[in-house]
Amino acid sequence: MVRCQENVVPIPSLNRSWLDEALDDIDQWMEIVSSDAQGRRIDWDVVRMFDLVGGIGAGEESDLRPGANSDLHLLLARDYAIRNMVESILAQCHTAFMTDFDRIVSSYRLPRALAYANRRLNDEIQLLVDRGTAEGYWTVSHERRGRDTVIVLHPTSYCPFSVDDIQDDTAVMQKARAAYRAQRNATHCINDTCRATASPHDTGSLAVPLISDGDHRFDHVTDPRRYEQSDWRDEYLPGRDVDKVMGIDIETTGIDPARAYIIDVGFEYMNMHSPPPNGRAERLPV
Repeated sequence: MVRCQENVVPIPSLNRSWLDEALDDIDQWMEIVSSDAQGRRIDWDVVRMFDLVGGIGAGEESDLRPGANSDLHLLLARDYAIRNMVESILAQCHTAFMTDFDRIVSSYRLPRALAYANRRLNDEIQLLVDRGTAEGYWTVSHERRGRDTVIVLHPTSYCPFSVDDIQDDTAVMQKARAAYRAQRNATHCINDTCRATASPHDTGSLAVPLISDGDHRFDHVTDPRRYEQSDWRDEYLPGRDVDKVMGIDIETTGIDPARAYIIDVGFEYMNMHSPPPNGRAERLPV
């Protein structure tokens, strides 16, 4: 143990090995997620090459300072492209995990690791934007577009390149996701209608979804092993039949879990049973 000076609080070392270990979960995620939230095919081999501990941004620490001898335009364009890819994968992983009732995926560790890396990537993007402002290439404003607030770069006469392809693409990305969801939902509605109107003689020709147990593929609907696996609600929402619960209040820097940081956490024990006849709910001591 390193001896510290009096009244100096030592800073504990952070164990980030779980970030590299999270990449081992890619194989199981590949079984249920092949495309991202924009309908684009996911290249999981690229994800496997991510340095989640060192950072997934295109720049080095020296590239983020004003006056750095590096291509600011190229760095910012690459970082925006990486963020677009990672956040679309994260959005689809969330949807797939919540509907993976057969628990093909055993852990949410990989999306947590990608979100951790994405927050740092988002910080790098902000530092690159600040560098461009300090070097006089642009001024910055924040504009509301749809449900998102985006960074808008306004180039100065001193800017040596176009900024059209390095604008914040958050709103464009969200619009693409919404369009893909609408298309997918419409397809599901059509398929459901076809199944509902099929004659008894036709139902046998309908494709029955299959899932894998690692070595064999089996019937998702009729195979008894389907019912032996735990439901995700049993795994991640235990204790739904108890009255006393602990409520957690999390203060964050924003509402996007892939970009915001947690800055404070509080908790309080509560009793969820019906209030007594006098109308006043019982408050349990902490």
